[in-house]
Amino acid sequence: MRNLLVLCLFLCLCIFIGCLGVSGGAGSLGGGGSPYTSALLSGRVYFADRQLYGGIPVAAYDLSGNRIETVLTDSAGYFAFTSLAAGVYDLVAITGESEVTFARAVQVDGVSSKQVDEIPLLGISEVVVDEISSGSFHVKFKSNRASRASIEYGPLGGYQQTVTIGQAGFTTHETTISGLRALNDYEIALFLTGDDGQDFVMRGIYVATTGASGPTDLSVSINEGDYETKTQNVTLNLAADNCTHMRISESYDMADSSWVTYSQTYSYSFKTTTAGTKRIYVQFRDANGITSPIQSDAIILSKDGYVGIWIDEGAALTNKTEAVIKTIFPGATHMQLANTSDFLNSFWEIYVESKKWTFSSGDGMKTVYCRFKGGQADPEEVFTASILLDTTPPEVVMKINNAAEVTATTSVTITFSFSVPPTQMKLANTTAPASSASWIPFSDTVSWVIPTSDGEKVIYAQFRDGAGNEYGPVSAKITLD
Repeated sequence: MRNLLVLCLFLCLCIFIGCLGVSGGAGSLGGGGSPYTSALLSGRVYFADRQLYGGIPVAAYDLSGNRIETVLTDSAGYFAFTSLAAGVYDLVAITGESEVTFARAVQVDGVSSKQVDEIPLLGISEVVVDEISSGSFHVKFKSNRASRASIEYGPLGGYQQTVTIGQAGFTTHETTISGLRALNDYEIALFLTGDDGQDFVMRGIYVATTGASGPTDLSVSINEGDYETKTQNVTLNLAADNCTHMRISESYDMADSSWVTYSQTYSYSFKTTTAGTKRIYVQFRDANGITSPIQSDAIILSKDGYVGIWIDEGAALTNKTEAVIKTIFPGATHMQLANTSDFLNSFWEIYVESKKWTFSSGDGMKTVYCRFKGGQADPEEVFTASILLDTTPPEVVMKINNAAEVTATTSVTITFSFSVPPTQMKLANTTAPASSASWIPFSDTVSWVIPTSDGEKVIYAQFRDGAGNEYGPVSAKITLD
């Protein structure tokens, strides 16, 4: 009887614990509701503001930063990893040219299942860069959740610096970046940190500062800065003071575009409906025929989430004929890449997430075409990515004291003339700059000190543009007397 009483008490205790919902063995982090409860690691992520659930690539990175496996969310936003080895992983949602780390240091034992919390993803809904002048620009962007923001900027291919924008708790972020050099190309990256610890980064934003004359206070945005579009028909929002005409193209060289009367809005249809990042280039002109540097904006044309291809992590410019192609279509078994839209002389190959690729010969806009098959892929759907190949170095002419032959002081002024300005330079007396010497921002006028003692003095200079092309060393002479 006593044993029966003990047994009854034990059963009641088990029932009570069960009613409290305490579970063991699954290693749950509180996700719940996943249809993939038997998977090693599962969860649910989505963009609530875009009502986007399916087609979001979710990658597991090990602590060394290596991408181990990528899966795709289903139509409800659920994802599942079924073959992760035991280890510790960061989980990252890859969204075109941006990504958001939504879970860190998730432990997987390789045997039991684990679920991460359901997470509405942090992201940027729109970005507008405006008021572009010879020395500054203004950037404004909106996040879909309250967050802290910062911006990283610097000359294309040069030193980058970071500026924090405001405090936590805001969804609208803006700042003006000043102290820039005229006629220089700058690259921008945006960073967000959410109150829940999510970290978002977006790259692929470019600004070209204006000169002292011609159109100024420039801005180019697609659909008022939207992150993505579902259709090839978009509206360009444009701004330029002292402007009468403009020309628009999907190619940086503008070879296929004609000048039209300036307008603050312009209806545009992308040339193809292929999914991927679409970039628009715009140049402005004043009544005297002075043209502005080319400005651009990009938008993702998406159909079923963020699958597709990207070149060099979404870069807009390169000086290398070989690039790294990032292909993202989890579940696909094969892929086909080509430099032409007809896929001539290209073959289906085993799907990989990263591949080296060689462009067709010659400078200019390069487009890579890709399609996938296997899993949920439609082998007839074509994805594209484009990048500008520039292997031509900047040519610069150097003068000392406006080409004077003699100077009475060691303090001189160096000036440079050019058709396209470089972004960086090195200077040295007597011999060419060493390869280990630091690059400094380019300036068309530099105050310089030559060595003492009378005689002929030689100053050397070397230059580099935003694509990484180098020119020089060049030199100029003057006699100290």
